[in-house]
Amino acid sequence: MAEQLRILLVEDSPNDAALVLRELTRGGLDFQSRRLQTESDFRRELDEFQPHLVISDFSMPQFSGRKALAIARESHADIPFIFISGTIGENVAVDMMKAGADDYVMKNNLARLLPALKRELREAEVRRGRRLAEERLRESEAGLHRAQLMAKIAHVITGPDGSFERWSDTLPQLTGVEPAQMPRSTREWLDLLHPDDRERFRATAIEAARAGTRKDVEYRLRRADGAWSRVRQVIERERDVA
Repeated sequence: MAEQLRILLVEDSPNDAALVLRELTRGGLDFQSRRLQTESDFRRELDEFQPHLVISDFSMPQFSGRKALAIARESHADIPFIFISGTIGENVAVDMMKAGADDYVMKNNLARLLPALKRELREAEVRRGRRLAEERLRESEAGLHRAQLMAKIAHVITGPDGSFERWSDTLPQLTGVEPAQMPRSTREWLDLLHPDDRERFRATAIEAARAGTRKDVEYRLRRADGAWSRVRQVIERERDVA
């Protein structure tokens, strides 16, 4: 990571905490840490310290790892959470993994901690990247929708048989019908064209499909209210993706 790693250590034993930090330091990890052992401190440090990782004991007198995990997942779902314990049983460990823990390491085998930590940080980075990409895609689609509304642009994807597979939200608006009343195929769409424009549209669509090239065609389209709208349509074959 470009910045120093911030680790939140939930541990009531100063000696056990020192062993954990020594193991990470021996592994050459560049980090800063804060140790705590109460729920109020944990909630505060999640917000103020903004940790990249939580390492938590499972059983403590004033707090529990189970509760720490639940709190972390409520507000910081992407932060890797690793249990360390000297007493956690296999069944409990499996339950904690199902509840959202990323890994668990026994205190008598701290050599596993650094590899587990690095693995979970990498996977967290992948999750953040995927979420960011999804957010950008949603923003892009929303921007396209706004642009289509403003420019009165619409699109439709047709199947090989001419059936309408999907279309933009703006297409029913341009035709003046409810989505449920939309034509379902190129043949039904032709019925909305001015009779004098149908043959030109049909010939252009056939040529675009035959040659695999982009073709433009203009025509008059009858809206649901009976008015005629002038439409310029670009017909283009969808590219195959290898």
